[in-house]
Amino acid sequence: MASFVLTYLSLPRLRRRFSRATWAGLISASVWQIANYLIPLATFPYLARTLGVYGFGVIGVGAAITSYALLLTDWGFALSGTQQAARERHNPAAINRIIWQTVAAKAILGLFSAGAMALGACVLVDSPALRAVLIMSTLNVLGAVFTVDWALRGVEALSQFATASIIGRLAVVPLVFLLVHESGDVAQATFAGAAGGLITAAVTLFMARGLGILARPSLSRGDVLLCLKGGTHIFLSTAIVSAYTNSLTVILSLVSGTQQVGILSGGEKIRRPVQSLLAPISMVFYPRMNFLAGSNPDKARDMSLSLLRVQGGLSFLLSAGLCVGAPMAVRILLGSGFEQGIVVLQILSWQIFVIGVSNVLGVMIMLPFGMKREFTTCIFAGAVVGIGLAVPLSFYAGAVGAATAAVCSEAAVALAMYGIVARRLDWRRSPRMVA
Repeated sequence: MASFVLTYLSLPRLRRRFSRATWAGLISASVWQIANYLIPLATFPYLARTLGVYGFGVIGVGAAITSYALLLTDWGFALSGTQQAARERHNPAAINRIIWQTVAAKAILGLFSAGAMALGACVLVDSPALRAVLIMSTLNVLGAVFTVDWALRGVEALSQFATASIIGRLAVVPLVFLLVHESGDVAQATFAGAAGGLITAAVTLFMARGLGILARPSLSRGDVLLCLKGGTHIFLSTAIVSAYTNSLTVILSLVSGTQQVGILSGGEKIRRPVQSLLAPISMVFYPRMNFLAGSNPDKARDMSLSLLRVQGGLSFLLSAGLCVGAPMAVRILLGSGFEQGIVVLQILSWQIFVIGVSNVLGVMIMLPFGMKREFTTCIFAGAVVGIGLAVPLSFYAGAVGAATAAVCSEAAVALAMYGIVARRLDWRRSPRMVA
C-alpha cells in the first residue's frame, strides 16, 4: 500500500519534469510491450497443449543452454552499447563506428559460441529432440549478432525499435501454426522463434540506416578490442546472473527430471510477459540517465528517486495481481498437467517486485553513476544465494524449490544494491558520490 501511495504522489512531478519526447518514448515502448504481451498469447496455449509438459521441458532445457551462447555473444553490449550510443546521440558518425565495432565483436564471439553449442549438441547430447533444438538454436545467435536494437534505444528512437520488434514477433505466429503439429515438433517450434529473431535483426538494420546512424563500416582492430573491454564488467555481471537463473533450469533437470523443468518453464512463460510490462520504463530512462549523469547530475539524482518510487510501486502491484490470479492463468494458458505450476507461479510472481526494484538500483542508478564494480559484487551475492539454495530445494521440492531459490537470489541482489546505493548516493542533498 505504501508503494502505491508513493507511486501516486510521484506522478504529478513526473508529468511536470518529463518532456514530450520522453512521454512519446514511453508511449512507443508501451505499445511495444503490449504487443509483446498479446502476440505470444496467439501461440503459447497452442504450444503448451501440442508439445505437452515433456516437450515444454525439452525446449526449456534447450533455451537454458542456448542462453549461455547468447550471453557470450552479447558480452554486455545491450547495456554498454546503449550507454555509448546515448552519450554520442548527437554524433551519427560516432554511433556508426560504435555499431560496426559492436557487430564485429559480437560476430567473433557468436561464431565461437554457436560452434561450441553445435559441437556439444552432436557429441555430448543423447536426446535426439534436445540435439535438434540446440542445433536449430544457433540461428538465435546469428540474429543476436546483427540486431542493433540497442543502438535504436540509445538514440531514443523507440518507435523504430518497437516497429522492428513487433514485426519479428508477428512473423513467428504463422510459422508456429504451419510447422508445429504434434508433441515431437520441438525443433520446428525453436526454428519459428529463431526466424522471428532474424527478421527483427534485418528490420533494426534497416531502421538504423534510415535514421542516418548506420553507414559504411568504420572500425579497426583496436576499436573491437576496446569494445570488448568496455563490455567486460557488464558481461561478468550478466554471466553471474545466468549462473543463478538459467542454471536453475539445468540443475532442476539433473536433480528432478524434465517433467519438473516443464512445470517451471510453464510458470516462467507466464511471469516473464508480466515482468516485461515494466520494460518501457527502463527502455526510456536508461539512456536518459546515462546522458544526465554526465551532463546534469542534479536532475539525474531527482529522476532516480522518482523512478525508484514509481517502478517499485508498479512492480509490487503486478506481483500481487499475478499471485492472486495464478490459478486462473495456469488453467487458461497451460491446461491439464500443469496443476503444480499454480504454486510455482505464485512464488515466481514476487520476482517481479524484487527485480523491479533492483533494476532501478542497479541498471538505472549504479551503472550510469559509475558503480560497475559494486554492481558486479551485488550480482555475485545473488548468485551465491541462488546456487546455494538451488540444489537442495530442487531435490526436495522440485519446481517449487527451484522457484523459491530464484526469488531468494533476486531478493539478495536487491538488498545488496540498496545497501550500496544508500551509502554512496545521497538523494537528500547532492548527486555526488559520498565517501
